[in-house]
Amino acid sequence: MMDALVAIARGAGAILTERFHSGSFEVHIKPDRSPVTTADLASDEFIRNALAKACSIPPVTEETPVDYETRRGWAELFLIDPLDGTKDFIAHNPDFAVNIAYVKGGRPVIGVVFAPLLDEMFYAERGRGAFLEKGGIRYSLPRTRNKGCVIGRTRNERNPLIRQLVELNGISENRVMGSAIRYPRLAEGVIDIHPGLGESWEWDTAAGQIMVTETGGRVMDLGTGTEPVYNKPHLRNSRFIATGQDLDPARLKLPEGIRN
Repeated sequence: MMDALVAIARGAGAILTERFHSGSFEVHIKPDRSPVTTADLASDEFIRNALAKACSIPPVTEETPVDYETRRGWAELFLIDPLDGTKDFIAHNPDFAVNIAYVKGGRPVIGVVFAPLLDEMFYAERGRGAFLEKGGIRYSLPRTRNKGCVIGRTRNERNPLIRQLVELNGISENRVMGSAIRYPRLAEGVIDIHPGLGESWEWDTAAGQIMVTETGGRVMDLGTGTEPVYNKPHLRNSRFIATGQDLDPARLKLPEGIRN
């Protein structure tokens, strides 16, 4: 299955790359006031069609969600974000990605994150490790370790809780990047903490979560204190903190109100 998902992610990435460079996409605003582009929709259609040809496992995507009454009995599914980082794509920042996760029994089993403009294909499978393919070379993850503690933040991050988290834990460095690439950078070892304190959905995080856990990291749902589960009645995530292999999120000093 992994080879098929990697190939599908590359195909979707090719669509996004062409639209990115040509500028041939339109931007629309969804009912929740978030943007969606015709590039998102083209990538979504390509992935769903390719998966339908490859297997019978049902998909749930950001652009085509499925109500809980339909999927509550599903033992397995794909969670897909056909363009993670739409705002970065619109702003012509290169670190957007395609996310595809295979989920079974509420847990991610396979995760693929492809950042086409960076030529970075990240993938992981439960019990088999996590890897990065770049420039024709495959690297085992993590690739590097920081001397201090580095937190990953998005370009538009304004949450005061993150500033408090930094101060409480003596975090030495902030590294700014697109939201789509923070989980892969955590698995790679470029950052040590990924604070998921803003709004996110299951298709945003499932693929990245398996990458982090396969590299010895941890992801903690701040509502339950346990690892996030998937195919919930509501597909919105609770707040979470993900850490690399040298940190335990349960040992971090947390700002008051962060669990709400």
